[in-house]
Amino acid sequence: MSERNLTPIPAPKAGIRSLPLTLRRVAGSLPGSAHALELRRRDRQRAGSVLAAGIAARTFLMMLPLAFVVAAVVGFLDQSHAGFSAREVRAAGLTANLVKVVAQSSADARRGRWILLVIGVVLLIYASHSLFRALYMTHLVAWEMTSGDSRPTSIVVACLLLILIPVVGALGSLSRELPAGAFLLVAVPAGLLLYSAVWLWISWLLPHRADRWTGLVPGALAWGAGMMVLESIAVFVLPDRLGGTSRLYGTLAIASTTLAWLFIIGRLTVGAATLNAIVWDRRLKAEA
Repeated sequence: MSERNLTPIPAPKAGIRSLPLTLRRVAGSLPGSAHALELRRRDRQRAGSVLAAGIAARTFLMMLPLAFVVAAVVGFLDQSHAGFSAREVRAAGLTANLVKVVAQSSADARRGRWILLVIGVVLLIYASHSLFRALYMTHLVAWEMTSGDSRPTSIVVACLLLILIPVVGALGSLSRELPAGAFLLVAVPAGLLLYSAVWLWISWLLPHRADRWTGLVPGALAWGAGMMVLESIAVFVLPDRLGGTSRLYGTLAIASTTLAWLFIIGRLTVGAATLNAIVWDRRLKAEA
């Protein structure tokens, strides 16, 4: 009886110890799991959160002068067309909220609109170039490359495309008026195609080791899909939520929410660049 009580029973312990290994094997057998694990490893190794924070900060700095420019244009339209005001601009999302804040502070100054426009354009040029440099360094890290020279034409085109992205996002509120069926069948595919095409162009102008544009398609599609998800939330969820929050906490709520939202976009950007590098490296190994 005592010998039976002292006999070890290893079976349950062996099963418990093998459970993590079994889970890893099951996860590794899923489609795309190898890319996901490699993406997670590279993101940790290259401090993806730090890179995303830098992108978010520079994007926020670019959106401020962009809001100045839009507010100045709205002011001129309000002066030339009676009844036109910032409240009637059919825009939604974070850019629109920044425009409303700036427009409220500059609505009483007619002469100040010219100053606002000039300052906004100058700061927008500087901020968009700063964002380009942040994306440039991010892609160097993601693709494991050394710094090189960029053509001035590529920089100008990339900065214009970067400015275009929040403008397109603000105009995405037009889809809010569409029926649900039209939104799913028309707005979502069109937005996915537009965002993916714009990011594919920007990715081609940034550092990479791909010798053809098709090597940058996976990251562009992932970035476009992520932006469409964020765009849908910004159009259908955030306006009501953020409107109540802004009335309670003021401009600070808008600024903090904007930074958090831009950090998510920064994480999406870093992930898209890293995904392209992973897919390209695996393709080279398969061809070797």
